[in-house]
Amino acid sequence: MQDEEELFESKEIRQTETFLLFEKKKKIVTFVPVSHAEVLIKILSKSGAGQIGNYDMCSFRSKGTGTFKPNKKAKPFSGKKNVIASEEEFRLEMECTNDSINKVIDNLLQYHPYEEVAYEIYEFMKREKKSSGVIYRLKRSMPLSKILTRINKKMFLENAVNNVDVKSIAMTGKKLTAQVRDSAIISGCDLIVRKLLKPKKFELLITKL
Repeated sequence: MQDEEELFESKEIRQTETFLLFEKKKKIVTFVPVSHAEVLIKILSKSGAGQIGNYDMCSFRSKGTGTFKPNKKAKPFSGKKNVIASEEEFRLEMECTNDSINKVIDNLLQYHPYEEVAYEIYEFMKREKKSSGVIYRLKRSMPLSKILTRINKKMFLENAVNNVDVKSIAMTGKKLTAQVRDSAIISGCDLIVRKLLKPKKFELLITKL
């Protein structure tokens, strides 16, 4: 069994890159009166929002004007019923982890001064800082069957799969989870190769099918 560093000759490699994972995160956006922004930021921060690395209470705010017309059943924070009104507001944005989002929303609804709270949740991705392997970008595409021969792995593959051409390969020691797969796809990799030490073998995951 060859080491992954020996799978490709230097003349076959166009470039190498660090393989980094991408993590799914969430962002909450709400619109709050300028007078209540600071208090709300502190409350949401204690709920788990606004944490970025070594920094807490991280937020972005942009000032604008919100308009509304309370109906006869409303209990408005400002303005009069059946009369269109406006309020100077901040559009407030804060990052959240997946396991804190419900608590953040609960406290937003409890402590926001408005009777009806306008908020939005966005999902986005951030790249992790720690290396999870190496990406090999080949000068020319290589049949998967040739790579299998090089790692001496006995595996039955249908011809349609066996004949897949690969040009970018992510080498990693991480388990082949959905996060690893998605990160390889984002990085433009056709194939993920995981090396296991005990027992010494390789696992493969094709991403371009």
